[in-house]
Amino acid sequence: MGDVEVLAYNQETGTEEVVAVLGPGDFFGEAALVTSRSRNASVRARSNVLVVTMGRSLFTEMSANLGPLRDAIAKAVRRRRNVWKDLPDVRKVLDTLSLEDVMEPVPGEVLRTDYFLDGILELFCQHRLDFCCVLDASDKVVGVVTRSDLLRTIEAASTFEVGQDDVVRVHHIMGHEPIVIKRGEGTACAVNTMREHGLKNLPVVDENDHLVGCVRIETILSHVVTELSRRRAIRVTQEHIRPTV
Repeated sequence: MGDVEVLAYNQETGTEEVVAVLGPGDFFGEAALVTSRSRNASVRARSNVLVVTMGRSLFTEMSANLGPLRDAIAKAVRRRRNVWKDLPDVRKVLDTLSLEDVMEPVPGEVLRTDYFLDGILELFCQHRLDFCCVLDASDKVVGVVTRSDLLRTIEAASTFEVGQDDVVRVHHIMGHEPIVIKRGEGTACAVNTMREHGLKNLPVVDENDHLVGCVRIETILSHVVTELSRRRAIRVTQEHIRPTV
């Protein structure tokens, strides 16, 4: 439970910066167990966090007998390698691109936990949404509903017992404790967080955890490609691909 920020030292600025956000079910420090690599990042709790620690001997024993755990660790090691070493130009653009520059209004309307399914479907159909944010009474983000979550409605309805409210509501299908990014954090952090969780978008919140917008990976990449093309760091147009005769 809870969220943590991953911080890494930036040699250019001489300060630690938030490079990613982890949530429930995520793990960190796996490189030290797998490769005996020295620690190169720190974590800082954003909220109350329950953390389970695992020593090398226990990890070795469990990973030898649990294939899914071993595979998950291996994928995390590959995913978390420093891709910016191979893409320095992209990192430079991301460092100069503020989150405000790529932030968009949240599409459609926000949901409340007690909204009915028919209202959710109407929103998704009307606005062709990929996701909807769910807010509590204090207007804080407490969940996200994606198109994939809609598939769980039948499963949710089938588990209701006789005498229960047999109407599917938002809280039955939403993803709880969603990953969000704060408005003051960097665009590179947003990209790293999306890579870590396989997301295409992230809700953006202010210092009080109130929803202020969202960021999409395609919007960020559009800015990056435009800037790199302007600098002639990459070639993306047809005139560069197909030589003139």
